[in-house]
Amino acid sequence: MRLYREYGHRTDDATIQRISAELQEKPELIKELIAAGIRNTQFIDFYRQYADEDSEESREEIAADGTSETEKLFFKMERAEKVMEAFESLNYRERRMVSAHLGFCMECYATHYYDKDDLDEDGNPKRKPVPKEAFIDIALDHGLASPDTADKTYRRALAKMKQKLKDL
Repeated sequence: MRLYREYGHRTDDATIQRISAELQEKPELIKELIAAGIRNTQFIDFYRQYADEDSEESREEIAADGTSETEKLFFKMERAEKVMEAFESLNYRERRMVSAHLGFCMECYATHYYDKDDLDEDGNPKRKPVPKEAFIDIALDHGLASPDTADKTYRRALAKMKQKLKDL
Protein backbone atom coordinates (compact mmCIF):
# COMPACT_ATOMS: atom_id res chain seq x y z
CA MET A 1 0.00 0.00 0.00
CA ARG A 2 2.97 2.28 0.55
CA LEU A 3 4.00 1.98 -3.11
CA TYR A 4 0.40 2.40 -4.21
CA ARG A 5 0.29 5.70 -2.28
CA GLU A 6 3.70 6.79 -3.61
CA TYR A 7 2.54 6.29 -7.20
CA GLY A 8 -0.49 8.53 -6.70
CA HIS A 9 -3.16 5.93 -5.88
CA ARG A 10 -3.25 4.82 -9.52
CA THR A 11 -4.16 1.31 -10.67
CA ASP A 12 -3.28 1.57 -14.36
CA ASP A 13 -1.16 -1.17 -15.96
CA ALA A 14 2.05 0.88 -15.98
CA THR A 15 1.80 1.55 -12.23
CA ILE A 16 0.99 -2.10 -11.50
CA GLN A 17 4.03 -3.16 -13.58
CA ARG A 18 6.34 -0.79 -11.68
CA ILE A 19 5.06 -2.02 -8.30
CA SER A 20 5.34 -5.69 -9.34
CA ALA A 21 8.89 -5.12 -10.61
CA GLU A 22 9.86 -3.41 -7.38
CA LEU A 23 8.37 -6.16 -5.21
CA GLN A 24 9.33 -8.96 -7.63
CA GLU A 25 5.80 -10.37 -7.69
CA LYS A 26 3.27 -11.14 -10.43
CA PRO A 27 1.03 -8.24 -11.54
CA GLU A 28 -2.11 -10.31 -10.80
CA LEU A 29 -1.04 -10.68 -7.16
CA ILE A 30 -0.27 -6.95 -6.91
CA LYS A 31 -3.76 -6.09 -8.25
CA GLU A 32 -5.31 -8.47 -5.73
CA LEU A 33 -3.29 -7.01 -2.85
CA ILE A 34 -4.16 -3.44 -3.78
CA ALA A 35 -7.86 -4.32 -4.07
CA ALA A 36 -7.75 -5.98 -0.63
CA GLY A 37 -5.94 -2.98 0.84
CA ILE A 38 -8.50 -0.58 -0.59
CA ARG A 39 -11.35 -2.68 0.84
CA ASN A 40 -9.67 -2.63 4.26
CA THR A 41 -9.23 1.13 4.30
CA GLN A 42 -12.81 2.02 3.39
CA PHE A 43 -14.59 3.13 6.50
CA ILE A 44 -18.17 2.39 7.40
CA ASP A 45 -20.37 4.14 9.88
CA PHE A 46 -20.27 2.35 13.22
CA TYR A 47 -23.31 4.21 14.45
CA ARG A 48 -26.87 3.44 13.45
CA GLN A 49 -29.02 6.51 13.08
CA TYR A 50 -32.69 6.23 13.82
CA ALA A 51 -35.65 8.38 14.81
CA ASP A 52 -37.87 7.57 17.78
CA GLU A 53 -41.63 8.19 18.12
CA ASP A 54 -41.05 11.91 18.77
CA SER A 55 -39.03 12.20 15.54
CA GLU A 56 -35.91 12.92 17.52
CA GLU A 57 -32.87 11.51 15.83
CA SER A 58 -30.40 9.50 17.80
CA ARG A 59 -27.28 7.47 17.15
CA GLU A 60 -26.42 4.06 18.53
CA GLU A 61 -23.13 2.22 18.26
CA ILE A 62 -23.55 -0.88 16.10
CA ALA A 63 -20.54 -2.87 17.22
CA ALA A 64 -19.74 -1.81 20.75
CA ASP A 65 -16.56 -3.41 22.01
CA GLY A 66 -15.75 -2.84 25.67
CA THR A 67 -12.94 -5.41 25.54
CA SER A 68 -10.33 -3.48 23.61
CA GLU A 69 -7.51 -4.66 25.85
CA THR A 70 -7.55 -8.33 24.92
CA GLU A 71 -4.17 -9.14 26.45
CA LYS A 72 -5.29 -7.66 29.77
CA LEU A 73 -8.46 -9.76 29.70
CA PHE A 74 -6.46 -12.86 28.74
CA PHE A 75 -4.05 -12.52 31.65
CA LYS A 76 -6.89 -11.68 34.04
CA MET A 77 -8.65 -14.88 32.99
CA GLU A 78 -5.41 -16.89 33.31
CA ARG A 79 -4.87 -15.50 36.81
CA ALA A 80 -8.45 -16.34 37.80
CA GLU A 81 -8.05 -19.91 36.53
CA LYS A 82 -4.84 -20.38 38.53
CA VAL A 83 -6.44 -18.97 41.70
CA MET A 84 -9.44 -21.30 41.24
CA GLU A 85 -7.06 -24.23 40.74
CA ALA A 86 -5.23 -23.31 43.97
CA PHE A 87 -8.59 -22.97 45.75
CA GLU A 88 -9.68 -26.40 44.51
CA SER A 89 -6.48 -27.92 45.93
CA LEU A 90 -7.69 -27.10 49.48
CA ASN A 91 -9.70 -29.64 51.45
CA TYR A 92 -13.47 -29.20 51.82
CA ARG A 93 -13.35 -27.58 55.25
CA GLU A 94 -10.73 -25.00 54.17
CA ARG A 95 -12.64 -24.21 50.95
CA ARG A 96 -15.83 -23.73 52.96
CA MET A 97 -14.15 -21.37 55.44
CA VAL A 98 -12.39 -19.29 52.75
CA SER A 99 -15.54 -18.94 50.65
CA ALA A 100 -17.70 -18.10 53.67
CA HIS A 101 -15.32 -15.42 54.95
CA LEU A 102 -14.70 -13.84 51.53
CA GLY A 103 -18.38 -14.03 50.48
CA PHE A 104 -18.58 -16.24 47.40
CA CYS A 105 -20.16 -19.57 46.47
CA MET A 106 -17.59 -22.35 46.71
CA GLU A 107 -19.19 -24.38 43.88
CA CYS A 108 -19.67 -21.72 41.20
CA TYR A 109 -17.54 -18.83 42.58
CA ALA A 110 -20.49 -16.42 42.25
CA THR A 111 -20.41 -13.33 44.45
CA HIS A 112 -24.14 -12.59 43.98
CA TYR A 113 -27.35 -14.58 44.12
CA TYR A 114 -30.98 -13.95 43.23
CA ASP A 115 -33.35 -13.88 46.21
CA LYS A 116 -36.67 -15.34 45.07
CA ASP A 117 -38.36 -14.19 48.28
CA ASP A 118 -37.41 -10.53 47.74
CA LEU A 119 -38.87 -9.23 44.48
CA ASP A 120 -38.43 -5.88 42.78
CA GLU A 121 -41.24 -3.72 41.37
CA ASP A 122 -41.38 -5.84 38.17
CA GLY A 123 -41.75 -9.10 40.10
CA ASN A 124 -38.19 -10.28 39.39
CA PRO A 125 -35.93 -11.60 42.15
CA LYS A 126 -33.44 -9.05 43.46
CA ARG A 127 -29.73 -9.60 42.95
CA LYS A 128 -27.95 -9.63 46.29
CA PRO A 129 -24.31 -10.13 47.30
CA VAL A 130 -23.33 -13.34 49.05
CA PRO A 131 -22.90 -12.28 52.70
CA LYS A 132 -19.40 -12.40 54.19
CA GLU A 133 -19.31 -14.35 57.42
CA ALA A 134 -17.36 -13.36 60.53
CA PHE A 135 -15.01 -15.90 62.09
CA ILE A 136 -17.33 -16.39 65.04
CA ASP A 137 -20.13 -17.52 62.68
CA ILE A 138 -17.74 -19.79 60.80
CA ALA A 139 -16.58 -21.29 64.11
CA LEU A 140 -20.20 -21.99 65.10
CA ASP A 141 -20.98 -23.58 61.71
CA HIS A 142 -18.00 -25.92 61.96
CA GLY A 143 -18.20 -26.67 65.68
CA LEU A 144 -14.89 -25.04 66.49
CA ALA A 145 -13.86 -23.95 69.99
CA SER A 146 -13.26 -20.29 69.15
CA PRO A 147 -13.17 -17.72 66.33
CA ASP A 148 -9.37 -17.79 66.59
CA THR A 149 -9.36 -21.41 65.43
CA ALA A 150 -11.43 -20.44 62.38
CA ASP A 151 -9.08 -17.52 61.72
CA LYS A 152 -6.00 -19.79 61.94
CA THR A 153 -7.57 -22.34 59.59
CA TYR A 154 -8.48 -19.55 57.16
CA ARG A 155 -4.97 -18.09 57.21
CA ARG A 156 -3.39 -21.54 56.80
CA ALA A 157 -5.64 -22.14 53.79
CA LEU A 158 -4.54 -18.81 52.26
CA ALA A 159 -0.89 -19.75 52.86
CA LYS A 160 -1.49 -23.08 51.08
CA MET A 161 -3.06 -21.24 48.15
CA LYS A 162 -0.13 -18.81 47.96
CA GLN A 163 2.33 -21.71 47.96
CA LYS A 164 0.34 -23.51 45.28
CA LEU A 165 0.32 -20.34 43.15
CA LYS A 166 4.09 -19.99 43.55
CA ASP A 167 4.55 -23.60 42.44
CA LEU A 168 2.45 -23.08 39.29
